[in-house]
Amino acid sequence: MINFRIQSWPLIFVFSLFFLFTSCEEIANEVLGEAIDCIFPHKPELRGEIPNGKVDEPYSGIITASIKNSPDEDAFDYVFELMGSLPEGVQYTVFDRNVRFSGKPQESGTFRFAVTVEIFDTREDSDDGTCLGNNTTTEEYVMIIQP
Repeated sequence: MINFRIQSWPLIFVFSLFFLFTSCEEIANEVLGEAIDCIFPHKPELRGEIPNGKVDEPYSGIITASIKNSPDEDAFDYVFELMGSLPEGVQYTVFDRNVRFSGKPQESGTFRFAVTVEIFDTREDSDDGTCLGNNTTTEEYVMIIQP
């Protein structure tokens, strides 16, 4: 009976060459197919506080968008949309990553609205293994204005 002894270094060498000349994206597509689009998806998150207010008194509130898995949140464009109702006298403005509510409410009540943010990667080297996953987030808020 002949015993065969397999040397491990040639196998390691061949696999090393394979990984050296193959990108992570090619390996992921080969192994996982199209099931994986990226390694670290960027997803926007909304945080903020909508305080209660009173009729004819100055009102201020702010909602801020941030991005999960991104060290450079300023490398993205943010597009906001507000759906629902605000009390008469209260407006919203968008600046940078923020939605700011201000004014003097002219009516009391409970006002429900939703804020949606969509992000777009503006970096030139955005094909770096990170990517936009689900790039839209919507959160619902309630603004209560007392008489």
